[in-house]
Amino acid sequence: MRFIAVECEGFGRLHGRFEFAPGLTVVTGPNEAGKSTLHELLYRLLYGFQAQERRRGKDGRLSPWEARRPWDAGCRYGAVALIADRAGRELRVEWDFEKHRVRVLDARTGTDLSKHFRGKGRDVVLGNFLLGLGREEFRQVCCLAQGDVDPPSGAAVKELGERLRALVESGSESGSVAAAVERLERAARERLGVDRRSRDWGPLSGGRWDRLLARERQVLAELERAETERAAVAALVLDLAELDQRRERLAASVEDERQRHLALRVAQASARLDRARALAERAAARPERPVALPSGLTERVARLVAELENAERAHQESEERARRERERGSLLETELDQRQRELAAVAPDGEPSAAGRKRVAELAARVEARRREVAEADPASAAGGTARARAERLRAAREHLRDLERSAQIAARGALFAILAALGSGLALAVAVGTAAAIAGALVAGAAAALALRRRAQVRRAIARTLGEAGVASPALLEDELVAAEAELAARERSEQLLASDEQELARCLDEHGAPAGPEPLARAHAYLRALELAERIAALRAELARVHEVTAAAERASTRCEQARSALAAALAEAGIADRDLRAAIRRFDEVREQAERDARAVELAERAGAELRALTAGRPLADLERERAALARELDEHVARWGARVAEAAQATARNAHRAEALADLERRVDEVARRLAQREAQLAELERRRHGLEREIEARERQLPDPADLRAELAAIAEECRTIELRRDAIRLAIVELRTAAAQAHREFAPRLNEALARVLPRITGGRYRRAFVAEDLAVAVEAPETGAVVSAEQLSRGTRDQIYLVERLAIARLLDEQAGGGVARGAQPRGRAPLLLDDPFDRFDALRLAAGLEQIVAEARERQIVLFAEERSHVDALCRLDPGCRVIELPAPELPGRQRAEEGEEAG
Repeated sequence: MRFIAVECEGFGRLHGRFEFAPGLTVVTGPNEAGKSTLHELLYRLLYGFQAQERRRGKDGRLSPWEARRPWDAGCRYGAVALIADRAGRELRVEWDFEKHRVRVLDARTGTDLSKHFRGKGRDVVLGNFLLGLGREEFRQVCCLAQGDVDPPSGAAVKELGERLRALVESGSESGSVAAAVERLERAARERLGVDRRSRDWGPLSGGRWDRLLARERQVLAELERAETERAAVAALVLDLAELDQRRERLAASVEDERQRHLALRVAQASARLDRARALAERAAARPERPVALPSGLTERVARLVAELENAERAHQESEERARRERERGSLLETELDQRQRELAAVAPDGEPSAAGRKRVAELAARVEARRREVAEADPASAAGGTARARAERLRAAREHLRDLERSAQIAARGALFAILAALGSGLALAVAVGTAAAIAGALVAGAAAALALRRRAQVRRAIARTLGEAGVASPALLEDELVAAEAELAARERSEQLLASDEQELARCLDEHGAPAGPEPLARAHAYLRALELAERIAALRAELARVHEVTAAAERASTRCEQARSALAAALAEAGIADRDLRAAIRRFDEVREQAERDARAVELAERAGAELRALTAGRPLADLERERAALARELDEHVARWGARVAEAAQATARNAHRAEALADLERRVDEVARRLAQREAQLAELERRRHGLEREIEARERQLPDPADLRAELAAIAEECRTIELRRDAIRLAIVELRTAAAQAHREFAPRLNEALARVLPRITGGRYRRAFVAEDLAVAVEAPETGAVVSAEQLSRGTRDQIYLVERLAIARLLDEQAGGGVARGAQPRGRAPLLLDDPFDRFDALRLAAGLEQIVAEARERQIVLFAEERSHVDALCRLDPGCRVIELPAPELPGRQRAEEGEEAG
C-alpha cells in the first residue's frame, strides 16, 4: 500500500496538494512550515480520530481533533487522498474530519467501497483493512514522530510480541489449533449466541442469548407496566394539569415573541429608511461631464502597442538574419556555378537518371573485385610464366617422359634379346665349330649387351633432364603439378567469364540510365556516380539559396508589418483625439486620458449601483412611503405594549436600537426572519399541547383494557433466567478451552527474537560504523548489544542517545518487515516489490554524527526500494544527500509560515 497524492482542504495551517513517490519522498521546510502537521495528516487518513481523541479533556484542554481544525476559517476541515492498495487498485479516500466521516471510492470505476472501512460508531478501520495493522501497531512501528526514536512501548508491545511470535511458522498458528479454536468460536456464536469480539464475550446481536435477554427485558417491561398501570393512570391525570400550566406559559411566550418581532420590524424599517437616504445621496454624486473612450479602444490600443513592439523587435531580428544570409548566399552561388561546370564536364549530355545508382555502384564494385581476382589468380612470373603456359609446358614434359619411358623399355628388351641371341649363337658355334667360335660369339653378345645398357643410361639421363626442366623430382610429382596447373587454369577461365559477364551487365545498366559515353565500363560507372553526386550537391545548394531568399523576403515582410503596426496605432490614437507624430508621446497622452476615463467610469458605476440598490431596497417607492411604514409599525408595537405590558418590548427595543447602530441591514432582516420562525414554532407548539390534552383521556381507557397477568410473566422470567445461566456456563467453558489451546499453540511456536537478532546483525555494523555487530531482542522488544571491548551484553539504554536512536531505528525497520510477512505483504508476479505499510519518519537523524548519518541515509534509501517511505527533514544537507543517493527521490518543499500583516509592517519598520 502507498500514498499517491493528498489534497488537503484544511488541516491545521496545512492546505494544498502533495504528491508522493512510490519509494522515497522527503518533506522539508523551515520551522512551523507544517511538516509535523502533514505527518499527522497521513496517519489520520488511515485511522482517523478515536472517540476519546474527539472529546475535550476534563481540564478544558483542546482535544487532538479540535487542535487540528483549519487555521483559515474559510477552509473545510477535510482532505482527499489517492491511495494504491496491495493489489494495485487505486482508492479515492474523501475525509470530512468535521463530521469524522470517510468515503472510499474505486478511483477508476467510481464504485463506493465505504462500507468495508467503517467500524463501530464513527470509528474508521481503513488502515486495518489496507495494512493488516492496528492503530497502535502502526503508530509504534511505522509512524515515527519527531524526535521519537524509542523502542515500542505501552499496550502495543504485547500485541506486537504475539503477532511476531506467530510468524515463525508461515505467519499463522498451527492448523489443528486454529481449526479447533474456530469450531469453538463458531459453536459459541451459532449455538449460544455469544459475541466473541466483545471483551467480556457478551450476547451477539440477533443470537440466541440476545433474543432471550430481549425477551427478558420485554417481559420485565410488561410486568413493570402491569404493576404500575394504575400509577400511570394517576400520572396521566397529573399530566393533564401540567399541560394546562404549560399552555398558559406558552401562550405568554407567544405574545413575548410577537412583541419582540414587532420591535425588530420597527428597527428594520428605521435601518432601511436610513440606508435609502444614504443611497440617494450617493446616486446624486455623479460626474457632470465624464470623460469616456470608445468601447474597446483601450484594449485595442494596448494590443496595438504590444504588436508594434513585437513587430519592431521582429524587424530588427529579421534584418540581422537577412544580413548574415546574404553573405552566405554569395558563397553558395559561387559554389553552385563551380559544381554546374563540373557536372557539364563529367556529363556533357545532361544529368543522368539516379534510378540506377545503387545497381551501378554494386556492379562497379563487382567488376573491380573480379579484376582483382583474375589478377591474383594468374600473376606473371619470370620462372613459370602464366598459368596457361605452365600447364602447356607440364603437358609437353609429361608426353616427352612417356616417349622416353617407351624408348627405355624398347632398349631394355633389345639388349636382352641381343644377349640371348649372342649366347645362343655362341653355344651353337661352340658345339659345331669349336671353342674359338664360341668365344667370338660371346664377345659379340657382350658387345650387344653393352650397347643396350648404354642406350638405357642415355634414356634415364634424358628423363632426369626433362624432370629438371619441369621443376619436379619425379614423374608422380609431375602429374600432381599438372593437375594443380590445370585446376588453376580452369578457375582463371571461370573468373574471366564472370568478369566479362559483369562488364556487359554494367555497360547495359549505364546505357539504360543515360551514363556518359566511353569505351571502358568501369570508367563510365565512376563518371556516372560522380555526376549524380554533383547533381545532388547542386540541388542542395539551390535549396539553401531558396532559404536565403526566403529570409530576405521575411525581412521585407517584417518591415512592412512594422509600418502597418505604426499606422494602425496612430489611427487608434486618433479616435481618442490624439494626433501627435511622436508615437511614444501620444501613447503617454493616451494613458493619461484612459486613467481619467477610468476614474469617471468608476464614479458613474458607483452612482448607478447606488441607484439600482436604492430601487431594489424601496421597490420603486418614494422615501415617504418608507417613513409611513415605519410609523405604522411603531403604532402597532405601542398597541401591543399597552395590552401585554412593556417588559419584553423594552428589552427588544433596546436590542433593536443597538442593532440599528452596530449591525447591517441584512443582519436585521435575518433576525426578523429568525424571530418570525420562532413565533410560528411556538404557535404550533401551543396547538400541539391542545391536541395532546384531548388524547390523554383516550390513552387512559386503552391502558386499562390491555393489562397482562403478572403471575404468568414472573414464571416466564424464571425460565429465561435458568436458560441464560446455562448459556453463561457453556460460554465460560468455551472461553477457558480457547485460552488453553492458544497458550499451548504459543508455546509450540519458536521465539521471534532470533529473526529480529538476525535482521539487526545484518544492518547494525554498517549503521553504527562497525562498532556493534551483535544485538539481542527481548520479549518486551528491548534491545541489548555486545560491547566490543569486553564482550559483555549491555542494554541499549546504557549507550549514548545517538547510538540508541540508530539501534531502535534498525529495530523498527526489522519489525516492519516481519509484520509485512504476517499481513501478506507479497506482490504480483512481475511487479516491483513493495512493503505493505509505508513508513512515516519525522526527522529520525537528529542525534546522528556525520559518519553514521551517511550510513543511516543509505539504509533509508535501501529500505525505500522495498516500501514507500515519507521522511520529514529540516536539514537541507540531509535532503541533498538523499537526492544524491536516490535519483528517483521526490522532494516536497513546504513554504515558511506567513506573518500577520501588522507583524510584517513592524518588521519592515525595524529593518528600515
